[in-house]
Amino acid sequence: MTVIDRLRTPPMIIGGILAGLLLLVIVGIARGAGGATVAHSAQNNVGGAVRAAEVVAIQPATIPALGAVQTDQHGDRWVWLGRAWVACQHIDPATMTYNSIRTDPANTDWHRLPTGDKGKIVEVCR
Repeated sequence: MTVIDRLRTPPMIIGGILAGLLLLVIVGIARGAGGATVAHSAQNNVGGAVRAAEVVAIQPATIPALGAVQTDQHGDRWVWLGRAWVACQHIDPATMTYNSIRTDPANTDWHRLPTGDKGKIVEVCR
């Protein structure tokens, strides 16, 4: 056995190393794209938080009835669910889901609503 035969690397090892490097590149690209999405989402959530603060500011002195509607300065409609305002712009009428940040108090109230009430809220928002 010569020195050259001992230095030869098996093709399986080379293939494994290349596959590992390719996986690292793919993970790096995926994380970079996800970071941009998170930054964009955070920027949108700040705008929603500002609008939510505006709606709280226009809340009547008495507690509104379930389904009461308010409109903010931007023309967006908000519906009262009993403990929190739901932004109509975050309701997906096709799936009856509320898409907002996790810390939005309306998430809990929306999920507790019966499907029939969710349908009524969607109709109010249209």
